[in-house]
Amino acid sequence: MRTTIATRGLVLCVISLLATLTASFAVAQQPEAPAADAPAAPTFNYQTGNIVLPNKVATLHLGGNYRYLDPAETEKLLVAWGNPPGHVTQGAIVPNDVDPMTETGWAVVLTYMDDGHVDDSDAAKIDYDDLLKDMKEGTEGENAARKKDGYPPVHLLGWAEKPHYDATAKKLYWAKEIPHRRQPAEFAQLRRARARA
Repeated sequence: MRTTIATRGLVLCVISLLATLTASFAVAQQPEAPAADAPAAPTFNYQTGNIVLPNKVATLHLGGNYRYLDPAETEKLLVAWGNPPGHVTQGAIVPNDVDPMTETGWAVVLTYMDDGHVDDSDAAKIDYDDLLKDMKEGTEGENAARKKDGYPPVHLLGWAEKPHYDATAKKLYWAKEIPHRRQPAEFAQLRRARARA
């Protein structure tokens, strides 16, 4: 019997740009010169220090190694990565030494779902493998619409951070690993296509 538990908590969705299968091939190729009509890669306005999330449920203490993108800047990043517009996020965290627009770039995208209450006794019974299976099915189910709208498919690989329940705060946390195998030339091609649309 499958049990679905409503959660209330901060959900960290890790969207990483992994190029594990194409890295050695990409290094061997000569870099492609950007097309003259290619729009420039977006620039981002990063924030540092202590950041209160827009919904005020948490404060990020980023220290000197991380930068924050507010929700509007995160939307710009997600669209530049080839996703359709319309994301509801609390922003994103990017390490200082990472350019999210490179083939090895990545970011932690922050979302929050105020879906309900997790009772402590129920939290101990959550089947995270089953939850992941449901999430994978949902992600794959959205790919037909993405393809129809001209966007590449998205595949949920697994947990970037396995779910854990904080009984004191009554919050369930997890991070998903979603790879993107785009080369910089593909990003430029996608930006040109979007600019023409």
